[in-house]
Amino acid sequence: MRRHSLYQQRVKLTDKYKLIGKIGEGTYGLVYKAELQARDSRMDDDEQSFAVKMIKSHKEGKNDVVLSIATVREIKILREMHHDNVVHLHDVHVDPRGTSLALVFDYADHDLRDIIIQSKQKPLSEYTKKSFMHQILKGVKYMHDNWVMHRDMKPQNILVVGHGRRRGQVKLADFGLARIYKDPIKALTDVERVVVTLWYRAPELLLGAKHYTKAVDMWAVGCIFAEILNTRELFCGKEAEGTNAPFQKDQCDKIFKIMGMPTPQTWDGLECLPEYENMMQMCKERDYGTTSKLHDFVKFGTGHSSVLLRDLISRMLHYDPEKRITAAEALTHDYFKCEPYPRDWALDEPNKEPIVFLKQKIEPITEDMLPNRKSPAHHDAKDDDEARRAMRPNGQVPPGMKRPEPPAGMVPPPNHSGRQWSGPPPPGYNANPVAKRPSGSLAPNPRSPKQRRR
Repeated sequence: MRRHSLYQQRVKLTDKYKLIGKIGEGTYGLVYKAELQARDSRMDDDEQSFAVKMIKSHKEGKNDVVLSIATVREIKILREMHHDNVVHLHDVHVDPRGTSLALVFDYADHDLRDIIIQSKQKPLSEYTKKSFMHQILKGVKYMHDNWVMHRDMKPQNILVVGHGRRRGQVKLADFGLARIYKDPIKALTDVERVVVTLWYRAPELLLGAKHYTKAVDMWAVGCIFAEILNTRELFCGKEAEGTNAPFQKDQCDKIFKIMGMPTPQTWDGLECLPEYENMMQMCKERDYGTTSKLHDFVKFGTGHSSVLLRDLISRMLHYDPEKRITAAEALTHDYFKCEPYPRDWALDEPNKEPIVFLKQKIEPITEDMLPNRKSPAHHDAKDDDEARRAMRPNGQVPPGMKRPEPPAGMVPPPNHSGRQWSGPPPPGYNANPVAKRPSGSLAPNPRSPKQRRR
Protein backbone atom coordinates (compact mmCIF):
# COMPACT_ATOMS: atom_id res chain seq x y z
CA MET A 1 0.00 0.00 0.00
CA ARG A 2 1.34 3.44 -0.92
CA ARG A 3 1.49 5.43 2.30
CA HIS A 4 4.54 7.59 1.77
CA SER A 5 2.75 10.34 -0.17
CA LEU A 6 0.60 11.15 2.86
CA TYR A 7 3.51 12.38 4.93
CA GLN A 8 4.96 15.49 3.32
CA GLN A 9 7.31 16.26 6.19
CA ARG A 10 10.01 18.14 4.29
CA VAL A 11 8.12 19.56 1.32
CA LYS A 12 5.98 22.68 1.65
CA LEU A 13 2.52 22.58 0.10
CA THR A 14 3.38 25.38 -2.34
CA ASP A 15 6.62 23.65 -3.36
CA LYS A 16 4.61 20.80 -4.85
CA TYR A 17 1.28 22.46 -5.73
CA LYS A 18 0.36 25.73 -7.41
CA LEU A 19 -2.86 27.19 -6.00
CA ILE A 20 -5.08 28.30 -8.91
CA GLY A 21 -8.08 29.78 -7.10
CA LYS A 22 -10.72 29.35 -4.41
CA ILE A 23 -13.56 26.94 -5.20
CA GLY A 24 -15.34 26.74 -1.85
CA GLU A 25 -15.35 27.48 1.85
CA GLY A 26 -16.96 26.36 5.07
CA THR A 27 -16.59 26.54 8.83
CA TYR A 28 -13.42 24.40 8.52
CA GLY A 29 -11.65 26.84 6.15
CA LEU A 30 -11.16 27.19 2.38
CA VAL A 31 -10.93 24.84 -0.61
CA TYR A 32 -8.61 25.66 -3.49
CA LYS A 33 -8.10 24.25 -6.94
CA ALA A 34 -4.44 23.39 -7.41
CA GLU A 35 -2.11 21.95 -10.03
CA LEU A 36 1.29 20.29 -9.85
CA GLN A 37 4.15 22.79 -9.94
CA ALA A 38 6.06 20.42 -12.21
CA ARG A 39 3.53 19.22 -14.76
CA ASP A 40 4.02 15.81 -16.36
CA SER A 41 3.27 15.67 -20.09
CA ARG A 42 2.62 11.94 -19.80
CA MET A 43 -0.34 12.53 -17.46
CA ASP A 44 -3.84 13.58 -18.43
CA ASP A 45 -4.94 17.07 -17.35
CA ASP A 46 -7.52 15.75 -14.88
CA GLU A 47 -4.78 13.73 -13.15
CA GLN A 48 -2.77 16.90 -12.51
CA SER A 49 -5.59 18.93 -10.94
CA PHE A 50 -6.34 18.70 -7.22
CA ALA A 51 -8.64 20.11 -4.56
CA VAL A 52 -6.77 21.40 -1.51
CA LYS A 53 -8.88 21.57 1.65
CA MET A 54 -7.16 24.04 3.98
CA ILE A 55 -8.34 23.44 7.53
CA LYS A 56 -7.76 26.39 9.83
CA SER A 57 -7.25 26.25 13.58
CA HIS A 58 -10.28 26.62 15.83
CA LYS A 59 -11.02 26.88 19.53
CA GLU A 60 -11.42 23.80 21.72
CA GLY A 61 -11.61 25.05 25.28
CA LYS A 62 -8.73 27.48 25.78
CA ASN A 63 -6.57 26.04 23.01
CA ASP A 64 -6.37 26.66 19.28
CA VAL A 65 -6.39 23.25 17.59
CA VAL A 66 -6.33 22.25 13.95
CA LEU A 67 -6.74 18.47 14.14
CA SER A 68 -10.42 17.83 14.98
CA ILE A 69 -11.89 14.37 15.45
CA ALA A 70 -13.69 14.70 12.08
CA THR A 71 -10.38 15.43 10.36
CA VAL A 72 -8.69 12.50 12.08
CA ARG A 73 -11.49 10.19 10.94
CA GLU A 74 -11.33 11.45 7.37
CA ILE A 75 -7.55 11.01 7.16
CA LYS A 76 -7.45 7.58 8.81
CA ILE A 77 -10.27 6.20 6.67
CA LEU A 78 -9.32 7.69 3.31
CA ARG A 79 -5.65 6.71 3.59
CA GLU A 80 -6.84 3.08 3.48
CA MET A 81 -9.47 3.39 0.74
CA HIS A 82 -8.63 3.01 -2.95
CA HIS A 83 -11.54 2.83 -5.36
CA ASP A 84 -12.49 4.67 -8.54
CA ASN A 85 -15.75 5.85 -6.97
CA VAL A 86 -14.27 7.10 -3.69
CA VAL A 87 -12.30 10.35 -3.58
CA HIS A 88 -8.56 9.75 -3.19
CA LEU A 89 -6.51 11.49 -0.49
CA HIS A 90 -3.15 12.26 -2.13
CA ASP A 91 -1.28 14.27 0.51
CA VAL A 92 -1.48 15.70 4.01
CA HIS A 93 0.55 18.86 4.72
CA VAL A 94 0.99 20.42 8.15
CA ASP A 95 1.79 24.12 8.37
CA PRO A 96 5.19 24.51 10.16
CA ARG A 97 3.56 26.50 12.98
CA GLY A 98 0.68 24.05 13.39
CA THR A 99 -1.95 26.69 12.52
CA SER A 100 -3.39 24.92 9.48
CA LEU A 101 -3.62 21.52 7.85
CA ALA A 102 -3.96 20.92 4.11
CA LEU A 103 -5.62 17.79 2.68
CA VAL A 104 -5.04 17.22 -1.04
CA PHE A 105 -7.83 15.34 -2.86
CA ASP A 106 -8.88 14.48 -6.40
CA TYR A 107 -10.34 17.50 -8.18
CA ALA A 108 -13.82 17.35 -9.71
CA ASP A 109 -15.59 20.09 -11.67
CA HIS A 110 -19.02 19.41 -10.18
CA ASP A 111 -20.88 17.92 -7.29
CA LEU A 112 -24.09 15.99 -7.95
CA ARG A 113 -26.24 18.73 -6.42
CA ASP A 114 -24.86 21.22 -8.94
CA ILE A 115 -25.67 18.85 -11.81
CA ILE A 116 -29.19 18.19 -10.49
CA ILE A 117 -29.88 21.93 -10.38
CA GLN A 118 -28.57 22.45 -13.92
CA SER A 119 -30.57 19.45 -15.17
CA LYS A 120 -33.78 21.43 -14.64
CA GLN A 121 -32.87 23.30 -17.84
CA LYS A 122 -30.72 20.55 -19.35
CA PRO A 123 -32.52 17.23 -18.61
CA LEU A 124 -30.41 14.15 -18.01
CA SER A 125 -30.86 11.13 -20.24
CA GLU A 126 -31.84 7.79 -18.73
CA TYR A 127 -28.33 6.59 -19.55
CA THR A 128 -26.71 9.38 -17.51
CA LYS A 129 -29.07 8.91 -14.56
CA LYS A 130 -28.53 5.16 -14.51
CA SER A 131 -24.75 5.55 -14.82
CA PHE A 132 -24.69 7.97 -11.88
CA MET A 133 -26.77 5.57 -9.78
CA HIS A 134 -24.63 2.57 -10.67
CA GLN A 135 -21.38 4.33 -9.75
CA ILE A 136 -22.80 5.63 -6.47
CA LEU A 137 -23.76 2.08 -5.52
CA LYS A 138 -20.30 0.77 -6.45
CA GLY A 139 -18.70 3.33 -4.14
CA VAL A 140 -21.13 2.54 -1.31
CA LYS A 141 -20.59 -1.21 -1.73
CA TYR A 142 -16.82 -0.71 -1.49
CA MET A 143 -17.25 1.31 1.72
CA HIS A 144 -19.55 -1.23 3.32
CA ASP A 145 -17.37 -4.16 2.23
CA ASN A 146 -14.56 -2.44 4.15
CA TRP A 147 -16.66 -1.82 7.27
CA VAL A 148 -17.13 1.92 6.71
CA MET A 149 -20.41 3.83 7.00
CA HIS A 150 -20.43 7.27 5.42
CA ARG A 151 -23.25 8.68 7.60
CA ASP A 152 -23.65 11.84 5.52
CA MET A 153 -24.64 10.71 2.05
CA LYS A 154 -26.17 13.59 0.05
CA PRO A 155 -25.70 15.05 -3.46
CA GLN A 156 -23.31 17.74 -2.18
CA ASN A 157 -20.93 14.99 -1.03
CA ILE A 158 -20.88 13.19 -4.39
CA LEU A 159 -18.37 14.60 -6.89
CA VAL A 160 -18.53 14.29 -10.68
CA VAL A 161 -15.42 14.67 -12.85
CA GLY A 162 -16.18 17.04 -15.73
CA HIS A 163 -13.17 16.73 -18.05
CA GLY A 164 -10.35 14.44 -19.12
CA ARG A 165 -10.43 10.69 -19.58
CA ARG A 166 -12.29 10.28 -16.26
CA ARG A 167 -15.12 12.59 -17.40
CA GLY A 168 -18.43 11.46 -15.92
CA GLN A 169 -16.81 9.47 -13.11
CA VAL A 170 -18.55 9.73 -9.72
CA LYS A 171 -16.61 9.95 -6.44
CA LEU A 172 -18.01 9.77 -2.90
CA ALA A 173 -16.46 12.51 -0.76
CA ASP A 174 -16.49 14.23 2.65
CA PHE A 175 -15.81 11.44 5.14
CA GLY A 176 -15.80 13.71 8.20
CA LEU A 177 -18.76 11.82 9.73
CA ALA A 178 -17.71 8.40 8.44
CA ARG A 179 -17.21 5.63 10.94
CA ILE A 180 -15.77 2.14 11.00
CA TYR A 181 -18.40 -0.21 12.36
CA LYS A 182 -18.50 -3.68 13.81
CA ASP A 183 -21.29 -6.22 13.99
CA PRO A 184 -23.20 -5.63 16.22
CA ILE A 185 -22.44 -1.93 16.15
CA LYS A 186 -21.82 0.03 19.33
CA ALA A 187 -24.68 2.17 20.65
CA LEU A 188 -24.82 5.81 19.64
CA THR A 189 -23.51 8.21 22.27
CA ASP A 190 -25.42 11.36 23.22
CA VAL A 191 -22.89 13.40 21.24
CA GLU A 192 -23.31 11.24 18.14
CA ARG A 193 -27.07 10.82 18.18
CA VAL A 194 -27.64 13.23 15.29
CA VAL A 195 -25.92 11.97 12.16
CA VAL A 196 -26.84 12.37 8.50
CA THR A 197 -28.26 15.61 7.07
CA LEU A 198 -31.97 15.84 7.99
CA TRP A 199 -33.50 15.37 4.52
CA TYR A 200 -31.53 12.14 4.02
CA ARG A 201 -31.83 10.79 7.58
CA ALA A 202 -33.23 7.27 7.93
CA PRO A 203 -36.46 6.75 9.95
CA GLU A 204 -34.75 4.57 12.56
CA LEU A 205 -32.54 7.55 13.45
CA LEU A 206 -35.54 9.90 13.57
CA LEU A 207 -37.24 7.50 15.98
CA GLY A 208 -34.26 7.45 18.32
CA ALA A 209 -32.57 4.12 17.52
CA LYS A 210 -29.33 3.91 19.50
CA HIS A 211 -28.01 1.14 17.28
CA TYR A 212 -27.83 1.59 13.55
CA THR A 213 -26.38 -0.22 10.57
CA LYS A 214 -25.06 0.52 7.09
CA ALA A 215 -28.74 0.62 6.09
CA VAL A 216 -28.75 4.33 7.07
CA ASP A 217 -26.54 4.97 4.02
CA MET A 218 -28.93 3.05 1.77
CA TRP A 219 -31.94 5.13 2.85
CA ALA A 220 -29.94 8.24 1.93
CA VAL A 221 -29.03 6.70 -1.45
CA GLY A 222 -32.74 6.08 -2.13
CA CYS A 223 -33.44 9.76 -1.39
CA ILE A 224 -30.60 10.78 -3.73
CA PHE A 225 -31.90 8.58 -6.56
CA ALA A 226 -35.37 10.12 -6.22
CA GLU A 227 -33.76 13.57 -6.27
CA ILE A 228 -31.94 12.76 -9.52
CA LEU A 229 -35.30 11.85 -11.09
CA ASN A 230 -37.29 14.78 -9.65
CA THR A 231 -34.54 17.46 -9.76
CA ARG A 232 -35.60 18.36 -6.21
CA GLU A 233 -35.38 16.82 -2.75
CA LEU A 234 -37.91 14.12 -1.82
CA PHE A 235 -38.36 14.69 1.94
CA CYS A 236 -37.85 18.38 2.77
CA GLY A 237 -38.60 18.63 6.48
CA LYS A 238 -37.87 21.61 8.69
CA GLU A 239 -35.52 21.00 11.60
CA ALA A 240 -36.86 21.92 15.03
CA GLU A 241 -34.81 24.79 16.41
CA GLY A 242 -33.10 24.67 19.78
CA THR A 243 -33.15 20.90 20.13
CA ASN A 244 -30.73 18.08 19.51
CA ALA A 245 -33.43 15.44 19.96
CA PRO A 246 -33.56 12.68 17.32
CA PHE A 247 -37.33 12.97 16.79
CA GLN A 248 -38.02 15.58 14.12
CA LYS A 249 -41.78 15.85 13.72
CA ASP A 250 -41.81 17.81 10.46
CA GLN A 251 -39.35 15.45 8.76
CA CYS A 252 -41.40 12.43 9.86
CA ASP A 253 -44.50 14.16 8.51
CA LYS A 254 -42.87 14.59 5.08
CA ILE A 255 -41.86 10.92 5.00
CA PHE A 256 -45.21 9.54 6.19
CA LYS A 257 -47.15 11.60 3.62
CA ILE A 258 -45.30 9.79 0.83
CA MET A 259 -44.37 6.40 2.28
CA GLY A 260 -47.37 5.90 4.58
CA MET A 261 -47.16 5.27 8.32
CA PRO A 262 -44.87 2.44 9.48
CA THR A 263 -46.50 -0.37 11.47
CA PRO A 264 -45.16 -3.20 13.64
CA GLN A 265 -46.25 -5.57 10.85
CA THR A 266 -43.96 -3.90 8.29
CA TRP A 267 -41.16 -3.00 10.71
CA ASP A 268 -40.01 -5.54 13.29
CA GLY A 269 -39.09 -3.86 16.56
CA LEU A 270 -40.81 -0.56 15.76
CA GLU A 271 -42.61 -0.50 19.12
CA CYS A 272 -39.28 -0.74 20.96
CA LEU A 273 -37.85 2.48 19.52
CA PRO A 274 -37.53 5.35 22.03
CA GLU A 275 -39.64 7.80 20.01
CA TYR A 276 -42.43 5.33 19.12
CA GLU A 277 -44.97 6.98 21.45
CA ASN A 278 -44.22 10.41 19.96
CA MET A 279 -44.75 8.95 16.50
CA MET A 280 -48.08 7.40 17.47
CA GLN A 281 -49.28 10.66 19.01
CA MET A 282 -48.36 12.44 15.80
CA CYS A 283 -50.20 9.86 13.68
CA LYS A 284 -53.39 10.33 15.74
CA GLU A 285 -53.45 13.94 14.61
CA ARG A 286 -53.38 12.99 10.93
CA ASP A 287 -54.41 9.93 8.94
CA TYR A 288 -51.39 9.01 6.82
CA GLY A 289 -52.58 5.55 5.88
CA THR A 290 -50.14 2.68 5.52
CA THR A 291 -49.85 2.54 1.72
CA SER A 292 -46.86 4.02 -0.09
CA LYS A 293 -47.62 6.75 -2.62
CA LEU A 294 -44.04 6.93 -3.87
CA HIS A 295 -45.11 6.51 -7.51
CA ASP A 296 -47.16 9.73 -7.23
CA PHE A 297 -44.21 11.78 -6.00
CA VAL A 298 -41.30 10.48 -8.09
CA LYS A 299 -40.96 10.86 -11.86
CA PHE A 300 -40.12 7.27 -12.72
CA GLY A 301 -41.00 7.66 -16.39
CA THR A 302 -42.72 5.01 -18.48
CA GLY A 303 -41.91 1.57 -19.79
CA HIS A 304 -40.49 -1.60 -18.29
CA SER A 305 -37.30 0.00 -16.92
CA SER A 306 -39.36 2.55 -14.96
CA VAL A 307 -41.18 -0.30 -13.19
CA LEU A 308 -37.82 -1.81 -12.24
CA LEU A 309 -36.48 1.54 -11.04
CA ARG A 310 -39.54 2.09 -8.85
CA ASP A 311 -39.00 -1.33 -7.27
CA LEU A 312 -35.32 -0.55 -6.65
CA ILE A 313 -35.94 2.80 -4.95
CA SER A 314 -38.88 1.38 -2.95
CA ARG A 315 -36.57 -1.29 -1.54
CA MET A 316 -34.00 1.36 -0.62
CA LEU A 317 -36.72 3.29 1.23
CA HIS A 318 -38.04 0.29 3.16
CA TYR A 319 -38.86 1.30 6.73
CA ASP A 320 -37.32 -1.80 8.32
CA PRO A 321 -33.51 -1.44 8.10
CA GLU A 322 -33.14 -5.23 8.23
CA LYS A 323 -35.25 -5.56 5.06
CA ARG A 324 -33.74 -2.57 3.26
CA ILE A 325 -31.78 -3.55 0.16
CA THR A 326 -27.97 -3.51 0.45
CA ALA A 327 -25.61 -1.90 -2.05
CA ALA A 328 -24.40 -5.32 -3.20
CA GLU A 329 -27.97 -6.50 -3.80
CA ALA A 330 -28.88 -3.25 -5.56
CA LEU A 331 -26.02 -3.65 -8.04
CA THR A 332 -27.48 -6.98 -9.17
CA HIS A 333 -31.01 -5.55 -9.55
CA ASP A 334 -32.69 -6.09 -12.92
CA TYR A 335 -32.84 -2.33 -13.49
CA PHE A 336 -29.11 -2.34 -14.29
CA LYS A 337 -29.48 -5.35 -16.61
CA CYS A 338 -31.66 -3.62 -19.19
CA GLU A 339 -30.84 -0.95 -21.75
CA PRO A 340 -29.39 1.60 -21.61
CA TYR A 341 -26.58 -0.16 -19.77
CA PRO A 342 -24.65 1.95 -17.24
CA ARG A 343 -21.01 2.91 -17.79
CA ASP A 344 -18.37 4.85 -15.87
CA TRP A 345 -18.49 7.69 -18.42
CA ALA A 346 -21.87 9.01 -17.31
CA LEU A 347 -21.66 12.27 -19.28
CA ASP A 348 -20.77 10.64 -22.62
CA GLU A 349 -23.60 8.48 -23.90
CA PRO A 350 -22.62 6.28 -26.89
CA ASN A 351 -23.65 7.77 -30.24
CA LYS A 352 -24.92 10.95 -28.59
CA GLU A 353 -23.55 14.46 -28.18
CA PRO A 354 -21.53 14.77 -24.94
CA ILE A 355 -23.41 16.60 -22.20
CA VAL A 356 -21.66 19.69 -20.83
CA PHE A 357 -22.48 21.54 -17.60
CA LEU A 358 -21.30 24.90 -16.33
CA LYS A 359 -18.24 24.40 -14.14
CA GLN A 360 -17.94 25.73 -10.62
CA LYS A 361 -16.72 29.28 -10.21
CA ILE A 362 -13.02 29.66 -9.40
CA GLU A 363 -12.16 32.87 -7.54
CA PRO A 364 -8.70 34.36 -8.11
CA ILE A 365 -6.26 33.99 -5.23
CA THR A 366 -5.89 37.06 -3.00
CA GLU A 367 -3.55 37.66 -0.07
CA ASP A 368 -6.30 37.23 2.52
CA MET A 369 -7.13 33.77 1.13
CA LEU A 370 -3.61 32.39 1.44
CA PRO A 371 -2.71 30.23 4.45
CA ASN A 372 -1.11 32.25 7.25
CA ARG A 373 2.63 31.84 7.12
CA LYS A 374 5.79 33.70 7.99
CA SER A 375 7.80 35.47 5.35
CA PRO A 376 11.01 33.65 4.26
CA ALA A 377 13.08 36.12 6.29
CA HIS A 378 11.42 34.95 9.51
CA HIS A 379 11.30 31.24 8.75
CA ASP A 380 13.56 29.00 10.77
CA ALA A 381 14.32 25.30 11.01
CA LYS A 382 12.66 24.98 14.42
CA ASP A 383 9.21 25.37 12.84
CA ASP A 384 9.96 22.58 10.37
CA ASP A 385 11.15 20.31 13.17
CA GLU A 386 7.91 20.85 15.10
CA ALA A 387 5.79 20.04 12.06
CA ARG A 388 7.78 16.89 11.32
CA ARG A 389 7.53 15.65 14.89
CA ALA A 390 3.74 16.07 14.74
CA MET A 391 3.55 13.34 12.12
CA ARG A 392 5.83 10.84 13.92
CA PRO A 393 4.73 8.24 16.46
CA ASN A 394 7.44 9.30 18.96
CA GLY A 395 7.11 13.08 18.49
CA GLN A 396 5.62 15.85 20.52
CA VAL A 397 2.64 17.83 19.30
CA PRO A 398 3.63 21.44 18.34
CA PRO A 399 2.06 24.38 20.19
CA GLY A 400 -1.51 24.94 19.00
CA MET A 401 -2.08 21.31 17.99
CA LYS A 402 -4.05 18.84 20.08
CA ARG A 403 -3.05 15.20 20.38
CA PRO A 404 -6.03 13.35 18.87
CA GLU A 405 -7.80 10.43 20.46
CA PRO A 406 -8.51 7.56 18.05
CA PRO A 407 -12.01 7.90 16.57
CA ALA A 408 -14.83 5.57 17.56
CA GLY A 409 -14.41 2.11 16.10
CA MET A 410 -10.68 2.47 15.38
CA VAL A 411 -7.75 1.04 17.37
CA PRO A 412 -4.48 3.03 17.70
CA PRO A 413 -1.20 1.33 16.78
CA PRO A 414 0.16 -0.93 19.56
CA ASN A 415 2.59 0.91 21.85
CA HIS A 416 5.55 -1.45 21.47
CA SER A 417 8.17 1.06 22.60
CA GLY A 418 6.34 2.82 25.44
CA ARG A 419 6.13 5.99 23.36
CA GLN A 420 3.07 8.14 22.93
CA TRP A 421 0.95 7.83 19.78
CA SER A 422 0.34 11.20 18.13
CA GLY A 423 -1.08 10.46 14.70
CA PRO A 424 -0.89 8.18 11.66
CA PRO A 425 2.30 6.07 11.45
CA PRO A 426 5.16 7.15 9.16
CA PRO A 427 6.22 5.21 6.03
CA GLY A 428 7.20 1.65 6.78
CA TYR A 429 5.70 1.63 10.29
CA ASN A 430 4.09 -1.75 10.96
CA ALA A 431 1.39 -1.28 13.59
CA ASN A 432 0.80 -5.03 14.01
CA PRO A 433 3.71 -7.20 12.83
CA VAL A 434 2.05 -10.41 14.03
CA ALA A 435 -1.39 -10.24 12.42
CA LYS A 436 -1.45 -8.27 9.17
CA ARG A 437 -4.74 -7.36 7.47
CA PRO A 438 -5.18 -7.71 3.71
CA SER A 439 -4.01 -4.63 1.79
CA GLY A 440 -6.74 -2.01 1.47
CA SER A 441 -9.07 -3.77 3.93
CA LEU A 442 -10.58 -1.99 6.90
CA ALA A 443 -12.22 -5.11 8.32
CA PRO A 444 -11.44 -5.81 12.00
CA ASN A 445 -8.56 -8.25 12.47
CA PRO A 446 -10.00 -11.37 14.13
CA ARG A 447 -6.59 -12.26 15.58
CA SER A 448 -6.00 -8.90 17.22
CA PRO A 449 -6.47 -9.20 21.00
CA LYS A 450 -7.05 -5.45 21.28
CA GLN A 451 -9.97 -5.64 18.87
CA ARG A 452 -11.39 -8.77 20.54
CA ARG A 453 -11.44 -6.94 23.86
CA ARG A 454 -13.36 -4.03 22.29
